[in-house]
Amino acid sequence: MILMQDIIKDHCFKMGDVVFSSMECTPHYIQKIVRYFPKPRQNVLTQRELDILDVFHLQNVKIARELDISQKTASGHRVNIQHKLRMKSKNTLAMLRIKTAISRSSGSQLHGLLIH
Repeated sequence: MILMQDIIKDHCFKMGDVVFSSMECTPHYIQKIVRYFPKPRQNVLTQRELDILDVFHLQNVKIARELDISQKTASGHRVNIQHKLRMKSKNTLAMLRIKTAISRSSGSQLHGLLIH
């Protein structure tokens, strides 16, 4: 389990065998994670979202130019990525760590754990 301050309180997601969780977890929430993993709901990043993740550090206008898409589409993909990864903000360093973990995981698939 890797704790990250950029993930919304009491949320987590799983990549391969690694669980990324919020640093702001209640003890009850951590007990749920440790004891039981419900059947994960698949939250797979699309190929385009993986492309956006590669240039996430850029402004929407630059992402749009780089990938030949509209600014609005670039913005929408960024929002979707943040939602799927349950991120609080567009913290570039956190996205870089997640991008690195994705590139190392098999199949680049993310599984959201819906534990509340």
